[in-house]
Amino acid sequence: MITAAAAQQALDGFGADHPRSVQLTHISAAKSQLAMGELEQALDSARAAARGAKELTSTRAITFVRDFHIQLQPHRANRLVKEFDRYLETELVG
Repeated sequence: MITAAAAQQALDGFGADHPRSVQLTHISAAKSQLAMGELEQALDSARAAARGAKELTSTRAITFVRDFHIQLQPHRANRLVKEFDRYLETELVG
């Protein structure tokens, strides 16, 4: 797992020239943040990853976001997770 600082450093280095790398870094950051109990930050990173996956129209990128979504199962009652669920329903339609 990567740390938040390492993820930000990677994102700063990628820029707009490497959208797949940016998307993968966002989802890796989300997983790490979730593992550290930083739910709100994890959801923010996952939203960025979902936007990137949609823009890439990549099945694999969308699968990574959906896999992260499954990891949220223990937090389903949390308001922020419910909002994220609704976000994914509209963002990843199709």
